[in-house]
Amino acid sequence: MSSATQKSFNLQTFHTPLAIKLDNENFLLWQQQVLASIRGMKLQKFITSSNVPAKFATTEDAASNTLSQDYEHHVQQDQLLTAWLLASMSTPILTKMVGLETSFQI
Repeated sequence: MSSATQKSFNLQTFHTPLAIKLDNENFLLWQQQVLASIRGMKLQKFITSSNVPAKFATTEDAASNTLSQDYEHHVQQDQLLTAWLLASMSTPILTKMVGLETSFQI
């Protein structure tokens, strides 16, 4: 597929904050809220698989450092999900997430 080919992409954003922030005592309640939201937006693949689309669509794209649309869309959606997950955590839990960069890692 040529890197010039346009694909439609529907970015999923999170409009509803979680009622419960993850702390050391409420994992099951937090998990139930998080999974319901993630499944409702059909974003399970970001937390269940570490597969990432190819960074470059062709060798020419790699030579010119032109990222594939699929890769860019994946990273963009994953970073929104990652930010949402981190925002749903209390400070003591957040300190344990330092250095994790993707929703799959979290």
